This record gives sequence, C-alpha cells and structure tokens, in this order.
Amino acid sequence: MPTTRATPLPRALATSADVPELAHHLRGLITQLRGIGQPLDYTSLFYDVLAWHSPEGQEKTRRRWGAQYYDWTDSTKTKQPQTN
Repeated sequence: MPTTRATPLPRALATSADVPELAHHLRGLITQLRGIGQPLDYTSLFYDVLAWHSPEGQEKTRRRWGAQYYDWTDSTKTKQPQTN
C-alpha cells in the first residue's frame, strides 16, 4: 500500500468528526479538483454527507473513500502506447 499518496486534505476529510468539519474540508478539496479538471459525482457526495450524520455511515463512507483514493489512477499517464 503506497504511503506517499496520503496528503493532508484527504486525511483531514476522512477524519472529520462531524458534518460542519466535513463541509469545511470538502470546500478545499472541491476547489482542488476543479483546478485540475477532475469531475465530481455530486449526487454521490450528497448521499455521503447525509450518511456522515451517523457513526455507522461515517465508517462506511471512510472505507469507500479510502478504497477509491488508493484505486485511483491518472488516465493521462496510463494510456497505452500506439503501435503502427
């Protein structure tokens, strides 16, 4: 498991104790994602924020976000070379 991937913002997001703290960290992350042109599924995020109101929902969301974070690949760097 790569240890260099973790950056302060995603870590702070995943360890948010309540919805106001989560919203605070989400603002920064959404700004960063827009800056690099990364699309965001706002419907899924809406349901994640709703789930954050309960401890069980927080754990489930943290696990899913963690899996998605470590599974992400930069599609611009993984393009297959063209063969002629």
